[in-house]
Amino acid sequence: MTTTVKNYVPRRTWLVWASLIALTLVTGAFGTSMPFSHSVTTAVVVAIALFKVRLIGTDFMELRCAPRPLAAAFDVYLVVVYVGLVGMYLLL
Repeated sequence: MTTTVKNYVPRRTWLVWASLIALTLVTGAFGTSMPFSHSVTTAVVVAIALFKVRLIGTDFMELRCAPRPLAAAFDVYLVVVYVGLVGMYLLL
């Protein structure tokens, strides 16, 4: 007798995955059309990329269920990386 195992993927996982795909397409479109100056475009593309990192961290690396200080440290880290990257881009 054979048994069938159904793979269950929670709805939130599908929504996050679809959001990541949509944000990737938005980043590509925004980065190639450049409706604003290079500085603004770079800041927006980096912000979208780090938001995608946050989605991956909270949902796929399960920081959503982690202790609050760890999740807060991850968010602070992302802000520091954003400020550092955009700051270096603007200064150099």
